Amino acid sequence: NAEYMGRTVLVFGFANCIADAFSMGFGEFVSGAAEREFALKEREREEWEVQNCPDVEIQEMIELYQEKGISEEDAKEFVSIISKDPKEFVDFMMVDELGILIDVDDKYGPLKQGIVMFLSFFLFGMAPLLAYFTGRGKGTDGVFACSVALTGVALVVLGATKGYLTSMSMPKSAFLMLLNGIISGGVSYVVGVMVEALVR
Repeated sequence: NAEYMGRTVLVFGFANCIADAFSMGFGEFVSGAAEREFALKEREREEWEVQNCPDVEIQEMIELYQEKGISEEDAKEFVSIISKDPKEFVDFMMVDELGILIDVDDKYGPLKQGIVMFLSFFLFGMAPLLAYFTGRGKGTDGVFACSVALTGVALVVLGATKGYLTSMSMPKSAFLMLLNGIISGGVSYVVGVMVEALVR
């Protein structure tokens, strides 16, 4: 009956949401930890080079800034200033020479990234299931339509938030996120219908 179907969707949907959120969160944690470990090794290498062959590193940075369009005189003056403090000099080298923007001093960074990913995935993943908390729902009925609408709202909010954080147009980002969700959901639905027809 409708009540049984609704509860089934809720139970399996919740379990799948938890599993996916954990998988994404753990994956983000592992990725962040690997990036931090790589950044630490690169920083150790740069610190050793600054300590043992500072003239070479200074010349490399001067040439780097010249390649970016800064005059030789200005590049030398700037590098002479930042190289007075070895830590600050390495900070500039990490960003400008290696393109590494990770805060290696934040040892809990990867864990925080994992938690944020888990919570984000879980909260937005739960949106479609809210309609089934009534314990009802069967097939493509009103509860399903409500679930689709809630999913659309969640995608718009997620897209707008992404646009805000990345300095992208919020309406454009929201639209693209919604479009991606519609296409992905539509393909999944069509495949589900086809598989159901094949197994009958």
